[in-house]
Amino acid sequence: MSAELCNILNNFKDIPVRKSFINYRKEQWDLGYSKAEVQLDAQLLEWYLSSLNLVDKTESIKNDFRFQDMFVDIKEVNNKWFNVGGKSGNKKKWWTSNMKEGELTHFLFIKTDRDQSKLLEVGDNVNIEKYALWPAKNIINELKESNFGGYYMDPKKIWNNKWFSSTHYNSDLAKEVREQLK
Repeated sequence: MSAELCNILNNFKDIPVRKSFINYRKEQWDLGYSKAEVQLDAQLLEWYLSSLNLVDKTESIKNDFRFQDMFVDIKEVNNKWFNVGGKSGNKKKWWTSNMKEGELTHFLFIKTDRDQSKLLEVGDNVNIEKYALWPAKNIINELKESNFGGYYMDPKKIWNNKWFSSTHYNSDLAKEVREQLK
């Protein structure tokens, strides 16, 4: 199952920004789903996979999509640290609750070349430089309490994931999984 999602992701390294995504972003912004409109651009991969019917969009705010038996939440990590929560809330507790309810099973981390200081426009392309798919419980267990409130995880640990990632996808483990899928 996770190997199949990785196969799909390997085919979407460069995602075109279309008018329908810009319309989707505006709808989400008008509904108040973000504090900054530019943050909604992080939903491009989620929207793209769903618009191509490669994943099942859920109505839950506890995940971004369902793929087979996985409930996946996408996290774009382009910074020095992967920060969670902060002074205003406890995402670790939220994610633990979502996991116990069966609404969150995996995190899909992506690193892109998106300029996070400006809104995407029709005709732009966003390159997914790398990704890593982790079981949610593993991420929750890896989070460290921050001195500044909330939790954090060093992205190096995310990208060095031996479970499934673009940087390790050609490893012996991935070859073994591909053989099992034949």
